[in-house]
Amino acid sequence: MKLRNPFKKTYSAAERNLFRFLRRSQLFSCLDEAELAELYPYFYHRTFKKNEVIFFREDPAQAVYIVREGRVELNIDIQDTFEVLAYAEEGITLGSEAFLPKKRRLYNAIVASEEAQILVLPQVNILEVFRRETAMKAKLMEALASMYADNTGHIFNAYRNVFGFFDLGKAYMYSFQKRTQKEEDEHEY
Repeated sequence: MKLRNPFKKTYSAAERNLFRFLRRSQLFSCLDEAELAELYPYFYHRTFKKNEVIFFREDPAQAVYIVREGRVELNIDIQDTFEVLAYAEEGITLGSEAFLPKKRRLYNAIVASEEAQILVLPQVNILEVFRRETAMKAKLMEALASMYADNTGHIFNAYRNVFGFFDLGKAYMYSFQKRTQKEEDEHEY
């Protein structure tokens, strides 16, 4: 018979269910139960209806959203139209730029299904936990960097497959020039 440690923290069924769900996410899969328990009190559930906006491009990134149920359209506005980038379904994290202070949304997120159940994690709580739990912050930042690297790889692969359709080099160089200019401006005396 296996003895149970009476001092080990135990979790409710609801907590364990949420932990299992979060671990399926690329971003939260690196966290153990104790670390997920640090975030647990800050998640709240929100129900969105069809065509309801979760966030717009250029909005301040003030929360991370995880699709629990339903489908969310991710699109970008180009001139007078909206170009669909992808659809997010169960387990997909939206708005991960909220893990970084003072960032803005990169795309629009609008509910495509009749209803969507979304977990919301406010940025103010993320940053509060990060101040207390530096090891957890490091794990999540590594997961975020890995996710961004994967996304960049997907963009480059897509570009290779439709060569000539758009000029990614110009977009990349523009981004690089803006970063370089910002660094130069910060170091002026």
